[in-house]
Amino acid sequence: MTAALGRVGTLVGDVTGNGSVNAADIVAVKARNGQSPASGNNYLFDLNLDGAINGADVSAAKARSGKVLP
Repeated sequence: MTAALGRVGTLVGDVTGNGSVNAADIVAVKARNGQSPASGNNYLFDLNLDGAINGADVSAAKARSGKVLP
């Protein structure tokens, strides 16, 4: 019996989970700007892992815009 192989990927900035970083991700991070501390409900939006969702996270999402999973 042969097992099927799959891929699992993570893309920093893809907070919507669609496999690419685009305007929807940037809007989602901006909507949570100012939330601190990051918690179990919003940790995906803390892109730089500093414990707060702020302008640096928005900038990180913008910098990754256009990136896609292979």
